[in-house]
Amino acid sequence: MNKERIAVGVDQNGGVWNDHFGESPFFNVYDGEGIFVEAILNPYGSEGDLEKKHGNPFEIVELLKGCGVLIGRVLGQGKKIERTGIVVFETKEDDPELAVKTYLEKNREG
Repeated sequence: MNKERIAVGVDQNGGVWNDHFGESPFFNVYDGEGIFVEAILNPYGSEGDLEKKHGNPFEIVELLKGCGVLIGRVLGQGKKIERTGIVVFETKEDDPELAVKTYLEKNREG
């Protein structure tokens, strides 16, 4: 299994962000085994504001350097992101750890 990090867009309560990935207030970062590493504040996130600042996909990629997988509910710029070699994975899970576990189970090598 690739050891690259996995980022999940999350809300202020720690659940999976319910809108565009680039607008997530925070990103939870996990290692390639699904272990939580850190939370990153998204300076491009909406944080529930009425005026959303939809994130530029390349600013988000730069912010999440070292993350080879991005997980969220809506990844509208997913095709552009995939061109950089990053995997995008849409989830319906509410719990970020379950979202990572689901991704890892669906993408196990072997």
